[in-house]
Amino acid sequence: SQLTSFLDLINFSLQKSGVSCVQLVGDMSITARDAAIKKFTEDPECRIFLVSLKAGGVALNLTAASHVFVMDPWWNPAVERQAQDRIHRIG
Repeated sequence: SQLTSFLDLINFSLQKSGVSCVQLVGDMSITARDAAIKKFTEDPECRIFLVSLKAGGVALNLTAASHVFVMDPWWNPAVERQAQDRIHRIG
């Protein structure tokens, strides 16, 4: 998503439903970002990674993921493709 407030709403709904997930947005510290990535890649119960388009568009490998859902399309399809490519890397 491009809107972190929208990610907050999704995160709240998932957590309330008992679904384990993590969230990555641009204003997170490097430590919090690394912790979110580690939880997603190492915790089998954590199956959803909510990422803002700008924060997740660069320097992020999520090869543990198998699906990408763009929750709110952006005006620039190249940014969406770059975000989707986070899961299509060798690793």
